[in-house]
Amino acid sequence: MHLENSVKLDFKDVLIRPKRSTLTSRSEVDITREFKFLHSSEPYHGIPIIAANMDTTGTFEMASALGRHKMSTALHKHYTAKEYVDFFQKIENKSDAFYSLGIGEHDWQKFREVMAAAPGAIRYVCIDVANGYTEAFVAFVKKVRETYPDIVLMAGNVVTGDMTEELLLAGADIVKVGIGPGSVCTTRKMTGVGYPQLSAIIECADAAHGLGGRICADGGCTVPGDIAKAFGGGADFVMLGVPATQGDIEKAKRDATNTAVASTWAIMFSVLRDKEGYDYAKLRRIWDETNYLADSIARKYVKIDDLIEELRENGIALA
Repeated sequence: MHLENSVKLDFKDVLIRPKRSTLTSRSEVDITREFKFLHSSEPYHGIPIIAANMDTTGTFEMASALGRHKMSTALHKHYTAKEYVDFFQKIENKSDAFYSLGIGEHDWQKFREVMAAAPGAIRYVCIDVANGYTEAFVAFVKKVRETYPDIVLMAGNVVTGDMTEELLLAGADIVKVGIGPGSVCTTRKMTGVGYPQLSAIIECADAAHGLGGRICADGGCTVPGDIAKAFGGGADFVMLGVPATQGDIEKAKRDATNTAVASTWAIMFSVLRDKEGYDYAKLRRIWDETNYLADSIARKYVKIDDLIEELRENGIALA
């Protein structure tokens, strides 16, 4: 066994030292960025924040909302091919949303079906696996690049410079960095695999920028300051998911009481999804139908049973 003895850092281990600035107000800060990519000729101009491709954040509604503010969304994988096509075809301008897929044959065939039905509409693609250290993953990245040479291709996740370089040389424009730092990710707990996120960002950014590539810091941001630290560490993009800790969700599942919905509507969705008799398709529909309730419910502390009752009062039965 080889042990790494050098210091490795997470967001909580550092602070950003202030430096003299010519700006007189925070309102003068321009957070838009312009990028060129290693393989794709597609120019990027926007705010490099991406909503994660989780089922509660990577939605069409999120993509439409963030798109108005020049931010992006990585769509989740659970939509049907028709739903993807309908979404991309109805957009007047090209969308900044990422189409997400795994490396399985079903995902590949669905992706090809959507690309054929909506030619030119999809500019950004995210190949997403939990652990990007496999030959099959690298081969899949090569296949996607060869088949669709013009798209902006993001691939991950990895945490080291050598694999960042390999993915870029295989055809990725953006390498997604992070294994296990996400608030609801159990990779570190279940497999023992991971890497402190800030050090991963620093090392992968150095490797990527040397080749003209980009990285996206994925996971570990629990407060706004962590986003600043990710950018300070060299991230070109930052991906954000559920703004809650695993402890919050586990507590909600354990006793179903006094959960602050204001912290995340997704906690409630996670709890309901785990309740017996609530299948995914029905909960997906419930989620879409009840988004309008989020603002009012988020302003108060509720019990899970109170939430279920409030949904029923609004004509939405869960079982």
